[in-house]
Amino acid sequence: MQSLAMPVDLPIWALVSYKATRPEMRAMLGQPHYVETDPRRTCGGEQDGWAYKLSSGQRILVLLDVTTGWAELYGDPPQVGPILESLEIAPDDTRLKHHERFEMT
Repeated sequence: MQSLAMPVDLPIWALVSYKATRPEMRAMLGQPHYVETDPRRTCGGEQDGWAYKLSSGQRILVLLDVTTGWAELYGDPPQVGPILESLEIAPDDTRLKHHERFEMT
């Protein structure tokens, strides 16, 4: 995976949520590419962010809400399978919360 500059270009789609702690996400992805500490921009807490480009060209954005312990996985194109594979998350992992994809514009 190749690191991308943040903020990422839009559009990008929110695809799936993943229950994880800050230490778990940092062990998986390394130090965040960006940490938002202004609670007015994050619904009250800190948010860690990572952005990557896969060899296929798909862009990935991961945003962790540190307060709630939920990470949202975003992709362009909006295909969740390659993202889970690149992050080594099994598609049937019980920490995943599948929802309708929605476009961030």
